[in-house]
Amino acid sequence: MCDLKELFDSCAFCYDDYMRSKGLYQTEKKILKKLFHLLNDKTILDLGCGTGELSCYISGHTTAKIIGMDISPKMIEIANKKKKKYNLNNISFYNLDIYSIPQSWNFDFIICSFILGYLRDKNSFINIINKICKEEVILIGVNEKLTIPTKEGEIKKHWEKIDYNKLEKNLLSINLKFNGKFIEKNIFIKRYTKF
Repeated sequence: MCDLKELFDSCAFCYDDYMRSKGLYQTEKKILKKLFHLLNDKTILDLGCGTGELSCYISGHTTAKIIGMDISPKMIEIANKKKKKYNLNNISFYNLDIYSIPQSWNFDFIICSFILGYLRDKNSFINIINKICKEEVILIGVNEKLTIPTKEGEIKKHWEKIDYNKLEKNLLSINLKFNGKFIEKNIFIKRYTKF
């Protein structure tokens, strides 16, 4: 079995087509649009940004300063092409593993879209979020029945079922409380706000 970097590098060229064919990007954007008024003039980290689709969408519709990061260099390469194509100046992309985020980084909002099932060390993830998040974490997820592999089952092999009750308890332990949920088709956004 390959590691996540190799896996997402190998499917980077077809990732956008897959996400569009399943209606995931369209639905995700429709829900996220409801939060744009909160994002203006904020700093945002898009964890596991993939090809930068969501980062670019936020960048084009808000005055937020955005950093997108992903483990896959090929995904980041595509993200930077989109940034250039749409002439977006309030966004930067980095090829970084989630567990390598500089401790000096601080963000008003952290967006985690379709990444939770790939996290192997959820406790370290919670500790990182605690150190770098100033205001709110936005989790975007999908009904797990839609987690269909794009590559002979490899993506599904890497996915771990998410225990959202345990995750919420861990977020509460770092002073992030549940602050609402939006659902559209099979996609949801959950907001967790610092208190």
